[in-house]
Amino acid sequence: MVALLAAEKELHVICDGTVTAVHHAMAQVTDFLRARPMPKAHADDLLLALSEALSNISRHGYQQQVGAISFTITLGQDALTCCVRDTGCAYDPTNQGYSLPEPSALQEGGYGWFIIRSLAEKINYARADGVNRLCFSIPMAWQKRQRVSAAKTLRPCSICALSDIGPRPQSHNQG
Repeated sequence: MVALLAAEKELHVICDGTVTAVHHAMAQVTDFLRARPMPKAHADDLLLALSEALSNISRHGYQQQVGAISFTITLGQDALTCCVRDTGCAYDPTNQGYSLPEPSALQEGGYGWFIIRSLAEKINYARADGVNRLCFSIPMAWQKRQRVSAAKTLRPCSICALSDIGPRPQSHNQG
C-alpha cells in the first residue's frame, strides 16, 4: 500500500514498511521529483539518501514485523528536505556512517549511513512515544555544501527542532 498527497512543493507518502511497498513509494517519489524544475543530480541525491533510510527501516526497524512508514519531502529554495517517521525498533545513528566500511571485506550491507551522511546535511534523529523521526536536507547547490569537522557535537536544527546527529563525513569528494 502506498498513499500519496502531492502539492507543488511538498509530497506526503505513507506506505507499508515492506521492501516491496518501499520500492513502489520510491517510484512515486521519483515521478514527483522528475516533474519539478531542479537539476537531476539534486533529485538523485535525495532519492539515494531516502532509499537508504527507508531500506534501513524496512530491513532493520521492522525486522519481519508489520508497520508503516510515512515521510514528507519539501522542496525549498536552497534545499530538499525530508522527514521520515516509523514505529519500528529504535536506533541510534549518532556514531554510524562516519567512515566507509572496509571494501576488502566485500560486505553486502553497512553502507547506508555513510551514503546518507555523504549526501545530506542537518541530519536529525529522535524517538518519542514509540515513533522514530529522521529528518535531513539535501542542499540544492554543491557550492553551498560545507565540509565540517567529524568532531562536531550535537546541535539544535531548524528543520524539525531535533538535535543534529553530526557532520557529514569528510572523506566524500564533493567536487
